[in-house]
Amino acid sequence: MILQNRKFSMPSAVVIGKFDGVHKGHQHLLELALDICEIKNLAPLAYTFPSGRYAITDDDEKNNLLYQNGIENIYCQPFTDEFKATTPEEFVRILKNDFSAKHVIVGFNFRFGKDRAGDASQMEQLCKKEGIGVTIAEPVLFENEPISSTRIRESIKNGDVKSAHLMTGRFFGITSEVMQGKKLGREMGFPTINMSTENIFLLPQVGVYATKVEIDGKTYPAITNIGANPTVDSDNKIKAETHIIGFGGDLYGKCITVKFIEKLRVEKAFKNIDELKKQISADKEETVRVFGKL
Repeated sequence: MILQNRKFSMPSAVVIGKFDGVHKGHQHLLELALDICEIKNLAPLAYTFPSGRYAITDDDEKNNLLYQNGIENIYCQPFTDEFKATTPEEFVRILKNDFSAKHVIVGFNFRFGKDRAGDASQMEQLCKKEGIGVTIAEPVLFENEPISSTRIRESIKNGDVKSAHLMTGRFFGITSEVMQGKKLGREMGFPTINMSTENIFLLPQVGVYATKVEIDGKTYPAITNIGANPTVDSDNKIKAETHIIGFGGDLYGKCITVKFIEKLRVEKAFKNIDELKKQISADKEETVRVFGKL
């Protein structure tokens, strides 16, 4: 249930965070919350914040992931001037009075209150005064460093979609309507779907990727090029073009999600179309191999 206002009457365990990407560190927080709910007979509630323009997951996807992880109630706190002026003490009283908090779960690096003045330790001290239990989650590590939304975002921007997958447990995807293109891929024997990138604010680094696409319940291996297609295009606009292996239907006007498995190579200009076709054939073989290992 998405709470439309700041009022929840059932005794609750409130887990707090922006939850951008709902990565493995977030998932650990959510697991702790559910364990506490079972022990104390509380309702799980996620207190979260708007995703923002460059988020890994938009609000709808984030909410769905929170539901999938067992969180039944979600409140998204707008960043109003009034909220930005809230002191740590006032924030804890909001949790108690408006959300019936009996237990609060936060991450080790949690900050809250005006100018981010409060930390996890202060949350524990203030909640104790109000008779609220607190659990501070330890970081979940990847390559000996705490997993964070910032690390995942940078991995995606750098083309390291494989690491992003390992830190979230999911393949990063982009979703867009399939647009009419120049059909140059079709002429070469590799038809592609063209996706608008105008409203996609987080794109993998320019390059060629092994991807996958689900259509009508079936998942297909695919090759996706993020870039300007320098061999056949001269407008220098960044595009997302995907050749779906083994699919020959019409997807124009449909909304499709392409999920990135692994970067295959950098984008480069070829001397001629024959060289490009030869490289795409090699990319296709590699993609089928990568897809087969999933």
